[in-house]
Amino acid sequence: MLTPNQEKAIDACEAGDYGEALQLLDLLSAEERRHPRLLFVLADCLYEIGDDLGALEVYVQYLVRFPKGRRKNFSLMGIAVILKNLELENEALGVLRLVDPEHEGLEKELEDSRNTLALQMRAREILGPMCGALGVRLEEGR
Repeated sequence: MLTPNQEKAIDACEAGDYGEALQLLDLLSAEERRHPRLLFVLADCLYEIGDDLGALEVYVQYLVRFPKGRRKNFSLMGIAVILKNLELENEALGVLRLVDPEHEGLEKELEDSRNTLALQMRAREILGPMCGALGVRLEEGR
């Protein structure tokens, strides 16, 4: 059962008032913040305000603490989107493969990752002759 203060934080997040939700989460005790739903709300709020690394850390905390939790697939999807934002497409694809195949939106994200990886591979192929001629390896910055 959630406390009224926990409910307020959840309601603020669900209403799209992420700053307010984060302020309300800050007022909760450490014990109140340990609730699985509150961890998930914190991750969502951080993501929505643009704190990708903060959100990534909290989604990971959620999965470590609740590996079979109700929000597992949503957390994995959140992680994958953050990894895509950070241009870590291979890692994003790996995380997406952990999501339940029936999860809504999964197929679109998988297709997007595959397309991006194919484009990246093709771009590397196009750059190959230039790198050979100049004696450089771009991934090393040399």
